[in-house]
Amino acid sequence: MPMPIAPDSEHFNVFRTLQTAQEAAQFGSRLVAQGFAAMRIFLDDFRSFLRTFEDDELSEAYRLIQLAESALPHPGRLSPSWTAVWQEFRAIIHCKAELLACVAPISRSGEWQVLLDNP
Repeated sequence: MPMPIAPDSEHFNVFRTLQTAQEAAQFGSRLVAQGFAAMRIFLDDFRSFLRTFEDDELSEAYRLIQLAESALPHPGRLSPSWTAVWQEFRAIIHCKAELLACVAPISRSGEWQVLLDNP
């Protein structure tokens, strides 16, 4: 089934509905064809999801990063700054999973900020 071409702001929402590596590859080809701006919006929306997902969405986060690696195995071809974006996103998921496991939901009031040392 061909993947629909979505407006830039809807790419991530469409991506979240994908189920197979084949669907992801088709989606990735269409996204790459739309260029840098579409990819940038997609990555920004993905990053927003990573900031906001809760405990019950952890398996979804891991599913999505696996699909992203199938959809766009070489994001650095669009921009060198994206060469390691999937490794970065996977590390964010892993760190957030550890934090969610260590801090009980009742102790999570307010806004949290995690600072990462940027080499």
